Amino acid sequence: MQHQASTNAQTDRTRTGRRPVLAAATTAGLLGLASLTAAPALAEQQNEQAQAPGTSQQPVVVVMDYSESMLEKDADENGTARIDAAKDATKDLIEKTPEDAKLGMVAFGHADRKTCTKIETLQKVAKVDAKKLTKKVDALDAQGGTPIGQSLQHAADELKDVEGEKSIVLVSDGEPTCDEPPACEIAQQLAEDGIDLTVHTIGFRLQGNTKAQETLECIAEATGGTYSSADDAEQLTETLTTQTTRALQGYQTAGTPVEGGRSAEDAPRMSAGQFTDTIATQKGNEDDGDDSAGRRYYRIPYHEGYTPVVTATVVKDRETHEMLGNSDVWIRPVDLSERPYETCSSLRDTVVPPHGSGMHATVHWFEHDSFSKELSEDTRDNCLTKDDEVVVEVVHAADTASDEEIPLELMVAYAKQEKASGSPAPSPKFKDVKTAKAEQVAGGGSFNDATPIESGQTITDTLVPGEAKYFKIDAATNQTLAARVDITSDAEDNLMIWALAYNPLREHMSFMSDPDAGGSGVNGTGDLSIIGPGEGSYANGVLEEHIHPNRRISSGGAEAYSVPGGQYIKVQREYDPSAADVPQSFELTVDVRGEAEEEAGEFITTSAEYTEAFGEDSDTGREEGADREDETEREEDTERDDADESDDTDREDDAESSDLSDEAEETDESEPSPSEAGGSEDGEEPSSGTDEQKDKDTEADVQAAESQDSGGIGGILPWAIGGLGVIALAGGGIILAGRRGA
Repeated sequence: MQHQASTNAQTDRTRTGRRPVLAAATTAGLLGLASLTAAPALAEQQNEQAQAPGTSQQPVVVVMDYSESMLEKDADENGTARIDAAKDATKDLIEKTPEDAKLGMVAFGHADRKTCTKIETLQKVAKVDAKKLTKKVDALDAQGGTPIGQSLQHAADELKDVEGEKSIVLVSDGEPTCDEPPACEIAQQLAEDGIDLTVHTIGFRLQGNTKAQETLECIAEATGGTYSSADDAEQLTETLTTQTTRALQGYQTAGTPVEGGRSAEDAPRMSAGQFTDTIATQKGNEDDGDDSAGRRYYRIPYHEGYTPVVTATVVKDRETHEMLGNSDVWIRPVDLSERPYETCSSLRDTVVPPHGSGMHATVHWFEHDSFSKELSEDTRDNCLTKDDEVVVEVVHAADTASDEEIPLELMVAYAKQEKASGSPAPSPKFKDVKTAKAEQVAGGGSFNDATPIESGQTITDTLVPGEAKYFKIDAATNQTLAARVDITSDAEDNLMIWALAYNPLREHMSFMSDPDAGGSGVNGTGDLSIIGPGEGSYANGVLEEHIHPNRRISSGGAEAYSVPGGQYIKVQREYDPSAADVPQSFELTVDVRGEAEEEAGEFITTSAEYTEAFGEDSDTGREEGADREDETEREEDTERDDADESDDTDREDDAESSDLSDEAEETDESEPSPSEAGGSEDGEEPSSGTDEQKDKDTEADVQAAESQDSGGIGGILPWAIGGLGVIALAGGGIILAGRRGA
């Protein structure tokens, strides 16, 4: 196993008081509607935001040694020069740097032969221009000295304007030749400055060079970072990429922002999609009332024949975890009756708290079929809002309460209850997973950037305490997953390592194993679990059922849907504040077993799919009662329309009467009456009031017509705002943007 040699070569000494932050996850948000403004469609907003990860990545500066000693041709058995190995490792890092990561790069020793005056910033801390930076790296030479302390200070200066956590990864192949000020003293001063800076160091080809190794170890220890050694070109590439990627990544939340309510009454409406929010922490399982900061409330539309599925992931970094202690996350629907827990009881039976513990907490809820059967005229008002919505409550509880809000990531989906076509394959039988030659592959830091892997592929990666790596693999209808985790290095601590499986809706799924097959098998919640892992220990298992929408898969005492598509494997390591940050390597092999069949079942996961299925917009963020207000407005609109039609009829009748009157007048003008010819019968003059009244009537008709015309603004505007919701002025015209009520 190639990676094993690399890991065995690593030595790490760290100060346990301060550590680089490693994140876990969650999400939420609020979509507001602004009057008289145009906005992108909700589906477009969700797509754009779902593709753009959150901004929890740390900025990192990489410091590379290009001193004269890098000309030595001992980087591998083929006589590759160290400088060439360093360039290859740097270019590999550039290629694998996430697109939105903020990375800086500093080089020393590449100019001014045998002096320590040349320290150059090749890349400012920003998004990487890969082509430009690669060209600069290719142009570097090796000819100067080794000013490690000055280079460390130079890199720290590049990060001086960066708020929050930040890191430096320093690579060197020798001891400082210009050690004023001493590198270790610079590191200690940076730590004392309290600027949230961690320095990780990598020693390249340092066998027998005790002074150089001690210098790099001292730098890492002073700042709470890690020291690793790389003995050849391959190990350098692997270690540089792993250390830098680890420093860069945290859990990347993604989705449409939504602000959860502090009570069921002010819960926003969420339909299918992915969302981000924040949540505080309540102490233990105490019920502090609906307005607890550790709770968030959301309204999920309920549709007959479909099951809503809700998952939540809470993100904690190490510092937050140490402050709060162990925490739990759970999702539970709210009973809207005056006698909680006495009606709609089946709603509350689907909580999955065992998987909410620790730093990476993901839980799920879906209503069992019994809920649909339980709905009746007597219970409906207790289970659903007047707009036919389930109100769900997300709770975050820990040993210590805190008002500090941490990220929360939510996913809402719908599963059609109608049975899918075809029959599920029989339950799988356990069969040991065979490993292949390991390939170095860095796992993602979240569901959103999970690294794709192939069936039968064996990948190798590393974990520090509290860290999790996410992988994604496709499985079709009537296929299943079998997975194996091998530990390929020893560690001083006995921290657990386990692997968890999630379906495309992020519901946890349980593995099963054979006790006689060897390895550690699975734990009580169905996860591959290795207790006290050391080199040679392993665990393997297979999902309890084949993937088919007509089947449910066990989830540690609850159930999860069986959903074709991208399945997730999360490998994580237990966290202990007293444990050193020594990376421990593992190998992961996942087999997709069974013959793929045509897709079956219907799952709605996006706003566009929701609109297509139910013929309505998702209206995310709308407060309870908005739909009823819309209905009231629509009724008022109908009354106004009826009144307008009545006015139109009256005006038409007036016009007809006017026409008849005009015709009569024309007849009178052509054939004068005796009274017109010779006065009235009693000899009085005709009254002039008839003409004055006609003038007033004509003026009133004109005003009425003008009023009717102005109804294009004055008459239509109230109707447009009430029934359509958005009016935008464009090019001097009026655009009415339609919106249906839910």
